[in-house]
Amino acid sequence: MWAAPGALDRAVYEAVFVGGGPPARTPCRLAFPSPLRLRRRHRLIERPTLPDLVVAAIRRVLPFLTGPARAALEDLKPALLAKARLVPAQPWQGGRVDLVRYSARQGRELELRGVVGEVVLPDGPEEHGRGPEAPAPPTPLSLASRPSRV
Repeated sequence: MWAAPGALDRAVYEAVFVGGGPPARTPCRLAFPSPLRLRRRHRLIERPTLPDLVVAAIRRVLPFLTGPARAALEDLKPALLAKARLVPAQPWQGGRVDLVRYSARQGRELELRGVVGEVVLPDGPEEHGRGPEAPAPPTPLSLASRPSRV
């Protein structure tokens, strides 16, 4: 059984991974209980796929990076997207949620269209077709637990 180094890591691990074992090969669930607004060509993506989620995550992280870190992530984007396309995932399970909020700046109510649901990776976040001799790829959990260098 894989052991997380700390209590927070264990809580995150148990919330994401369905069974025991190494994270790269353990089924996991990417759940979005709050409305998620992903758009492609100015249209809401109602059934996001793993590549859609990867693109959105990169887009949201990039503004916080500068210099070499930003360039490195931009260089990695095609490879990350290609890997996301290889990971077996079940279809999006969820639905559309349309909310309305008042914008004081605009002086009117705004419709916020989004989706809630989950994507299940039945074979874990490891790409499909990897041989047992290949090292397991880093997972978001393992990357987050490593010390960062700026």
